[in-house]
Amino acid sequence: MVFNLLEEFNGIVTYDQHVVAFLELMRQPYTGCNPRGLLLSRDKSLCKQLLTFHRIPTPQFAVFPRGARHSRAAQLKFSPVREVHRRDASLGIAQASVCR
Repeated sequence: MVFNLLEEFNGIVTYDQHVVAFLELMRQPYTGCNPRGLLLSRDKSLCKQLLTFHRIPTPQFAVFPRGARHSRAAQLKFSPVREVHRRDASLGIAQASVCR
């Protein structure tokens, strides 16, 4: 049994899904999410769309291309937090990420 605590491999965070896929190919039991779940959860906007489709409550979100201006940001409630939608966990989020 492999207790998977891997967050990155060789300094690259997206490689964790490949390590888990290798464990599956080797028929090695492991803990944690399967490679498909790791792949889907990597894209925050896709993950939120899936949650919304299945009627699982999730905070509002919007995806804005870099450098583009959008009026939809004013429609979001509370103080939106700007983050890269393809970053793992809360990497890249700082106090400056809160939009006012």
